[in-house]
This record gives sequence, structure tokens and C-alpha cells, in this order.
Amino acid sequence: MQNEQVEVILDITKDRVKPVIPGQGFGDKRLPTADELRLINQLHGGGL
Repeated sequence: MQNEQVEVILDITKDRVKPVIPGQGFGDKRLPTADELRLINQLHGGGL
């Protein structure tokens, strides 16, 4: 996922999310939310 400056702000897989702090690095890993899992599903052709 990117912000308006086209910087990566989230690194998401079905198993974990790593928030990205542009210019600094990654935040702590966490489990994806239901909305993030839906986004992954949509990106991989799963529809709505």
C-alpha cells in the first residue's frame, strides 16, 4: 500500500502486516485486520 507521495506504508501478507515508516524502516509485525485481508483477496482476484 502507498501514500500520496508514492511511498510504501504497509507490507501486507495473509499472515502478517509490517507498517512502514517512510525513510526509516519497518514497524512491529502484527496480524492483518479484516479490511486488510479483504484487500489482499481483492488484489489476488478474489473479488469483493
